[in-house]
Amino acid sequence: MLAVKTNDKKSLVMGLLLGVFVTGISGTAQAVPSFARQMGMECSACHTIFPQLTPFGREFKLGGYVMSDGQKKKFPPLSAGAQFTYTSVEKKGDEAEGWRVPQALSVYYGGKIASKVGTLTQVSYTKEREQVFLDMADIRYADQAIIGGAPLTYGLTLNNMPTFQDAWNSTPAYMFPYEPQAIAPTPAAGTGLSDPLSMRVAGLGAYAYWNNLVYAELTGYRSREGGAMGKIQGIAPYWRLAVQGQKDINSFAAGVYGISGKARLDASDPMFMMLGETQRYRDIGLDAQYQSIGDPHIFSAYATWIKRSVKYDEAAMMTPVATKLDIFRVNGSYSFQRKYAAMLGYFVISGDADPLLYPMEAVAGSGTGSPNSNGYIAEVNYLPRQDIKLALQYTAYNKFNGASKDYDGFGRSASDNNTAYLLANFMF
Repeated sequence: MLAVKTNDKKSLVMGLLLGVFVTGISGTAQAVPSFARQMGMECSACHTIFPQLTPFGREFKLGGYVMSDGQKKKFPPLSAGAQFTYTSVEKKGDEAEGWRVPQALSVYYGGKIASKVGTLTQVSYTKEREQVFLDMADIRYADQAIIGGAPLTYGLTLNNMPTFQDAWNSTPAYMFPYEPQAIAPTPAAGTGLSDPLSMRVAGLGAYAYWNNLVYAELTGYRSREGGAMGKIQGIAPYWRLAVQGQKDINSFAAGVYGISGKARLDASDPMFMMLGETQRYRDIGLDAQYQSIGDPHIFSAYATWIKRSVKYDEAAMMTPVATKLDIFRVNGSYSFQRKYAAMLGYFVISGDADPLLYPMEAVAGSGTGSPNSNGYIAEVNYLPRQDIKLALQYTAYNKFNGASKDYDGFGRSASDNNTAYLLANFMF
């Protein structure tokens, strides 16, 4: 991880530029205006509601980010972004509510590096971390062939987060909400893949996309540093299989994905003695999406279901702990003239109760040891320009960490975590 401390505006700017230079040399980057400049097209060619990809956008990504208009560019494929936010929680806990000006500053290297190599990398500075760090990265080598009389796109991907490399918006890294709050309460079990698989990993994989119909991928991940629940032991294999189809303005896709592995818990973690030395995990997910891309109306729907099993071995104080968890997320969106948009999502988390994994704690904990949570997320967007996004989002919880009332054992209700979130996102 890049960790360039910043004390003033000058050092922040220099740190961001240095971060982009370093990641650019190693070949990393993200879907931003530099892609549009490389293609000589509007952002809407690849996106419906950012970051939702159109069929053409998926082709561009799987092709290694190298497609261009053939014109020689005067400048490298750099872009920048700034986020300004306001967060209001129904009942304030330990969160720092209010304005974040800015909440995040980012620089992107996004585009072609060589004839068959491209990249999508984001280097960011956030108010919470107060340092420059490598946020997301995907480096690709891609080529094409003819197999069985049909086109085959194949390649390699080097990335730092499972499903970040995926081209469909029905897997965790790119699923709604696209602009999550950084400072609001969230369910203890999370809504993505297992904790060790955050952006603290590096994965190298191979993929193939045949006849614009079938996609297959196999990637192995290793830890770059300790994750939220420890460091991955050996390699964690991730696999993905999807099929898609298209007719006129309508497209659909369905698939399956999964990852498994073992992580060694941090010995300094208080949970180490209770849970044991290692965590074995397996996530298996199903996903589906539908798009109808017309003019001026665009409709889309996305869903995923993740089934997780986790076992903690060699516990020093008790028998090994095992737990199962199910995560279901679905959302739909409507866009008019690619300027106005409305989105609605629903999520439900259900699993085994375990006071060790989900202990009693004010706001973030569970009084019953249960991870069960569900709620709705609604958002409206206005894009005065394709590189400016204004969003208002509201999250409402019916159940949070096991209950609707007094879920944490300290009298807090699920609805106390309802959150309003205002965002202004600028891209350059």
